[in-house]
Amino acid sequence: MIRTLRIHDAPGDAVLFSGARCGLIATAFKEAFTGRPDLGTHRPAAGLGALDHLPADPDLLQRRLTHTSRVWHITCTHLSSGARQAAARTAAFQEQALAHAGFSPAYHHSARGVDITLDQRRTAGQPSSKPAH
Repeated sequence: MIRTLRIHDAPGDAVLFSGARCGLIATAFKEAFTGRPDLGTHRPAAGLGALDHLPADPDLLQRRLTHTSRVWHITCTHLSSGARQAAARTAAFQEQALAHAGFSPAYHHSARGVDITLDQRRTAGQPSSKPAH
């Protein structure tokens, strides 16, 4: 996963995590996520004294999406069945928000327990496309 981010990284990239405690990946791999705003978090878990971040509401997420052109959408898949269903709902909501804001998948990679999709803002007249693998 970290190798994927390094290879395809660009200045100004943001990140959006889906899945229970998936945002903890950024804590484990600080060097890969330093300087990347987490668009889906309203308040980090550490500030709440909790294990889970407080998620951004839909309006906040939409506002944040207007200020970036590339988003790494990271979905954790190594979850229990109940957590996997919740993560799937979150991922679907986030994918809808990305599409609504004019993003489309440009690259996708699956690693152990994690799906990574780079979503890029479409330019005017550019149709939505399927991600490259």
